[in-house]
Amino acid sequence: MNEDLVKVTTSILTGELKQVIDWSWELHYCEKTVIQKMRKLKKICHQYGLNLKLSPVEFVGKEIRIRKLFIDLYIKSAYLEIEDYCPYKNEMEEITKIVLGLCSDVSQSITKKILALTFIRFGKDKLYIQSRLLDWFRNNPLTNQLFVEFIQLDCFKTYSKEVIFEECCFIACMIHLHECYYTEIEKHNKGFAEYFGFSETVKHLVLDLKSVLGNRIQVDNEQLYSIVNCFLFQEKIKQELEIDFSYNDEESAMLIDSINRRLYKEMNTVIKKNKAIQKNFLQKRCASSFTSDLLLFLYTNKACEVLSTVVVALKRGFLTDFALNEIIERYLHTRASIMYQEQLETIENPLDVDILVTNILPFPYQVGDKTKMFYLPEKADIDRTMDIVSDLLVTDFR
Repeated sequence: MNEDLVKVTTSILTGELKQVIDWSWELHYCEKTVIQKMRKLKKICHQYGLNLKLSPVEFVGKEIRIRKLFIDLYIKSAYLEIEDYCPYKNEMEEITKIVLGLCSDVSQSITKKILALTFIRFGKDKLYIQSRLLDWFRNNPLTNQLFVEFIQLDCFKTYSKEVIFEECCFIACMIHLHECYYTEIEKHNKGFAEYFGFSETVKHLVLDLKSVLGNRIQVDNEQLYSIVNCFLFQEKIKQELEIDFSYNDEESAMLIDSINRRLYKEMNTVIKKNKAIQKNFLQKRCASSFTSDLLLFLYTNKACEVLSTVVVALKRGFLTDFALNEIIERYLHTRASIMYQEQLETIENPLDVDILVTNILPFPYQVGDKTKMFYLPEKADIDRTMDIVSDLLVTDFR
């Protein structure tokens, strides 16, 4: 999405709706050119099951699908700051502290983005979250604490408790979907598999993983069961929300495919044959996307270890800088670190690491004899950067 369409989308986000003729003045294009740009935005909308109205320009469709578009644009982006448009920044900051106190696995940045989106779109339209998901979340500690806080906020006094609870449930879902570590997730998912009837599916999937991974599994049976249970907890939330919250995550597929293509294909074949998975999780989702997320979750939780040490050496101020920070924060932060050019100036000995990723060209600093180098473009969005960085892991998945 180019800068012009981001401006249009941001105006829709904030409720500052404009006519096509107004966008013509705003963007300094003739009306015909603006309409052509709107056609591009309309194609993007169709991917989310939405339509685009032109008088004024706004999204038309289910509110939860509109939020999915905003999540992809603002929450997955490291360089578009949705917090800047939040009308209740002080309240957002206070509730961020509460969320992080209960769910420390999710970064402060992601938490603020999720809360900002909720504050901006609060009560625009009913979210229509499935009743059984709402019922289960009535006993969720995060949802309940959020509800206690939200009903006390003056800015939401005009909304019913039903609307406020549904918004709190949405926040809790988004937070839990962004958690990476099973040890944190299992604090919040007790009884979920039994409630939604997929306990046996967890057992079947554990057996499948053991058959494919064999001695590459780095955890015991109890830990593997917990990891799979937490993964399916997230998958069921996505399914119950009835929108593809990870369907288009091409970066996940690229990353996991490059880790070990043969393993990815083997696992995908097994997933397609697993009738319990097909019945409970893949009726509206493709197997390859499910497999990518599963293997990435296993990797993140060190069920399958990646052993290389990684340093990312960057010039400051480029889009790649932001994109890499996002990737490392989410996927690689347990074993990768970022260094900037001014830090490299102070190092006297060769940089002795397994993998060095850099957008400093040429690279004038000494590295170890066995260091593998990856060069990045100075400008790349997060998907392009993930495509390049995925090669980091190609040699040492076990």
